Amino acid sequence: MKRKVTFTQFSIGLVLGLLVVLSVIVGVGYLYFLRLSTSPPKPEFPEVKPPDNSITAPGEVTGSSDSSYVALVIYPDGLILRELPEASAPAITTIQFEETVRVLERSEDEQWEKVLIEATGQQGWVARGNTQKVQ
Repeated sequence: MKRKVTFTQFSIGLVLGLLVVLSVIVGVGYLYFLRLSTSPPKPEFPEVKPPDNSITAPGEVTGSSDSSYVALVIYPDGLILRELPEASAPAITTIQFEETVRVLERSEDEQWEKVLIEATGQQGWVARGNTQKVQ
């Protein structure tokens, strides 16, 4: 009878121990995959004050050129405004989703658009296909 009780205690202890170990493994795995499934925060850059371009030279025309147009940022994560039309170029700032910009020109390879953020006066390049012309 004593052997039967000892075997039962051992069996119950083994099962409970395995359940505890399995629970810890599942919990750690859940937390690990939960952390991997979230997007990292958007990068934020310090605000750069635009140069004061309010003074115009005599005979200089202010306003937009005929080829520029107002566009809306349609990429959900926003866009990174870069100094040059290259993915490795330094970032100037970020442009938020559904923010309006003025598209000034396209790069020679048609992969980048030069835009002006009219609210801040900042100019730079964004990847083409992430803006939509406003009607």
